[in-house]
Amino acid sequence: MPVPTDIVIPNELLVGIKPKGFVTIIIGPQEKDSNARVVTLEPQFGATVIGKTIEGRYPDYRRVIPREVSGEAAQLDANYIGELWKASRLHGSKCEGQPAIGYNGDGGALIDLGNEHFVGVIMAMRGNVPETAPACAYEWEPASTKQEAA
Repeated sequence: MPVPTDIVIPNELLVGIKPKGFVTIIIGPQEKDSNARVVTLEPQFGATVIGKTIEGRYPDYRRVIPREVSGEAAQLDANYIGELWKASRLHGSKCEGQPAIGYNGDGGALIDLGNEHFVGVIMAMRGNVPETAPACAYEWEPASTKQEAA
């Protein structure tokens, strides 16, 4: 099983790669006195690109992945679930069936798309929660009701 590695590939290296087929990414060893690495991108279609990763220290994404979920329901942005679905497919998942959502109240919900090498976390939506529908929802009447009343 591959060892997770945190790298950022500069956009300039990705510009010439066609968005079709798979891209093999070969990450070289960490350079001396730096955390930059030589990276080779070998697209299925097109020319191989070689460059360096962007040097820097990045947030530890593992900190936001919950080890347990509470099961407490929360409102999630459906667009984010769709984006995770697309990302998982790009990662090789067949994405069959519905996503399994481990609700976690105000914490991050754990999203399982059926790919053992892919995990998603979506934060619950916060903000204004409507208590009633807008007034216009109650003011409208069908034309047939207005005619019957006259």
